[in-house]
Amino acid sequence: MLAAPAAFTPLADTSAIPAEAGSTTKLLAVQVPFVVRVETAAVDRGIFQSAVLHNPVAEAAPMPAAPPKGGNKRLIAIHGFGCTGG
Repeated sequence: MLAAPAAFTPLADTSAIPAEAGSTTKLLAVQVPFVVRVETAAVDRGIFQSAVLHNPVAEAAPMPAAPPKGGNKRLIAIHGFGCTGG
C-alpha cells in the first residue's frame, strides 16, 4: 500500500498517470484512478470551484452531457457568494 502524500500534486504530464496516484473504487464497484480535476470559474462576481475524479489519459475533458467515469452526477452548491448588500 502506498503512503498518502501530504497534499495533492499537480499532474505535469496528462499522457500518463504516475503509479503513486493510486486508484479508488466508487459506488457500484467502478474503479478509477485517483486523479482529481479542479476547475475554477466565476458567476455573478462569485468564484466557484468544481472537483471530479477524472482520467485524462482515457477520457475527454468533462462536459455536462458527458461526465467522466469518476463523476457521480451529484452536485453540492452553496449559495450566497458574491457582493454583500449595503
